[in-house]
Amino acid sequence: MSFCAMYLEDILTRRNRPSRNEDGIGRNVEGGLSIFQGGRRALGAAEEFQLNDDDWESARSCVLANCPEAKPYERRHVREAQANRGRRVTLLQSEKRAKKSFPNWFDKLVNGMHNEGDPQVTEDLLALANGPSKWCTRYKSYVSNGFRFKVRNGLEDDKRQNWGVWLQAEMSSYATANDCNHREGMVGLYSALVDIIELQYRGDRNIVLFKCDWPEVNSRGGEVKKDEYGFTLVNFNKCMRPEDPYVFASYAIQAMFVKDPTDVEWHVAIKTRPRDFFDMSSTPIDDPCSRQDLEHVTGDDDHLPIRTDVRSRKD
Repeated sequence: MSFCAMYLEDILTRRNRPSRNEDGIGRNVEGGLSIFQGGRRALGAAEEFQLNDDDWESARSCVLANCPEAKPYERRHVREAQANRGRRVTLLQSEKRAKKSFPNWFDKLVNGMHNEGDPQVTEDLLALANGPSKWCTRYKSYVSNGFRFKVRNGLEDDKRQNWGVWLQAEMSSYATANDCNHREGMVGLYSALVDIIELQYRGDRNIVLFKCDWPEVNSRGGEVKKDEYGFTLVNFNKCMRPEDPYVFASYAIQAMFVKDPTDVEWHVAIKTRPRDFFDMSSTPIDDPCSRQDLEHVTGDDDHLPIRTDVRSRKD
């Protein structure tokens, strides 16, 4: 029966049914911005609520900072701010101020270009510049990248491990205050998922963000460390200030945290893999046996000796 089901079309069987944690289908609009194309699959009941001003600004800045099509405008704004900075203002300070003021600057720039009839301003770009509505949707569970995430409830007896998030973020730094060349690098960060929100843009455009608690990493000693065995330990008792708590749901990788038996305030962080995922590594594996050359065992003109002095038992 299973063999015959492999040749049946348009019939859902155990072999061709979608995965339990399969991502949703995106907009797939030709020429649209990449951040509006991703699929979404929310689970459970939806709750409508209104963001306050601080959360709205943080969510709006997070979307612009992670939009590849907005990066050229952001670099332009940073260069202008650093070129016109005062004598007492460092490059790092001017960059932070420019990134903080970028959403309003970008809004005025794109709307001005749109009023002048600039063909570069698409409907997606205009919606991105105007920002999302303060009314958005909240979920308790969401499927992304093959993982099923659930909001952390904060209870001590919670046995679920669906609220752990690992993210690889790009960070820039300067060697000194007067350093003119900033350096960028990828840093892996662990966090706890506390909220799932869906931003509503004009024209039925949606973006899902995860709101997370990030352990403090810049304080003395930090709340993230490595033990003697190379494991990453995380302490959620002290988290960073919620200035930028949001991340794209499509960037999140699920992680689990195991309580350290020697110090209950610390948890061992472990990245997980999604269901139906097989890591077909390209790294060669050393075989202790020598490889056989099966292609040149015999040739067309090779003579194979055949014994004729062997008789069967019947003879």
